Amino acid sequence: MYKSLLSSAVLFLSTLSYASLSQDSMSERIQKAYKDLNGKTRVWCEYFGNMQGEILEELETEYIKDSHISTVYQAKNNKFKVMVSINDKGRERVELLTTGLRVEGKLKRNNSVKFNFRGVDYNLSKERGILNLSCALEIAVEDTVNVDTRVLHVNVHPHEDYDLAGRTNERTLELLDIFPSIALLDDYNRKAEGYDAVKYISSKGVNFGVKKFKDPSFEIPGSIPILVAPAGHIKYKVHNDDTIIHYSGGNHNYCIWNNTRRFINAFFRSSTAKRIDFIYHTHAIVNQMGGIIRGISIPRGVFWKSNLLADIFDNMSASQKISYHKAYRDFFINDLAKFKSAYFKTLTIRYQNSVHTIQGGGQLDREINFIYK
Repeated sequence: MYKSLLSSAVLFLSTLSYASLSQDSMSERIQKAYKDLNGKTRVWCEYFGNMQGEILEELETEYIKDSHISTVYQAKNNKFKVMVSINDKGRERVELLTTGLRVEGKLKRNNSVKFNFRGVDYNLSKERGILNLSCALEIAVEDTVNVDTRVLHVNVHPHEDYDLAGRTNERTLELLDIFPSIALLDDYNRKAEGYDAVKYISSKGVNFGVKKFKDPSFEIPGSIPILVAPAGHIKYKVHNDDTIIHYSGGNHNYCIWNNTRRFINAFFRSSTAKRIDFIYHTHAIVNQMGGIIRGISIPRGVFWKSNLLADIFDNMSASQKISYHKAYRDFFINDLAKFKSAYFKTLTIRYQNSVHTIQGGGQLDREINFIYK
């Protein structure tokens, strides 16, 4: 029986050595990044909505072939485990296990978990910190990226497909040289979402295949981790009270937007983080025409002149530019006020020259800054 124990399931940027990767070609490094995903998995859990500002800590994931996948979490002073296993009938079985309690669940079509608390002691469940959980079986995903540097440059989807003209290359290379960096590859349609859990547990490391996006038209230094983040989705853990994230790559109105959301989630999962800055380098970022939310799509006439973010802002009319920034800013203001208010006492959001303060029910005064350069 093959056993894999992923302690904390966290990728430490400061301690991993990538010197050996520098001997491989860019193409080999990229293919390896995809291939390495096939054995990585976990049951991801977080509290839905505000949940009084409580924070879950992911402790460890265990993957035993032909048996189960389980992840252990720390909630308040209690630990619990969510396990997906194979029952006697060869079907998946989902269980939440903690001291004195066992809660059954089931996987939905997209591998999210629905728990059945009928007949389960409510007060004890509340005491154990297992109510209002949002969990999902995640297959073929990167480990959580543990950001223990104060400043990090994230190059999102450097594939040549995103920037055929290579307009972002010069500035991106400068950023890769200046700051601690990671590079995030795109992937096809969240390849493992909804993948059959029993098949995956039984086979361990199924080869899902790789859609071959074009390699970058520039060289990513061998010391820089290359990871896979479909549509910008990858999970982070931040440790510093003050964190600065520099962005290059694409697309600002989709994948980078998603990645920003992932950092904000990590920001609020920290019990000490007080400020995070997002710096968008407009000469190193491209856009696609259609945005992920209403309001940040690019007018056709503007987009076809250039997809470089700096050019897009130059080619937009004043009203188009105002509308784009308003939609980008207002999404975060409204989303954070609605879903994260228990995680801050006050939240100050600075977006370019505008300042917005939201009152919350938490303990910390926090700050998020959106900066364009």
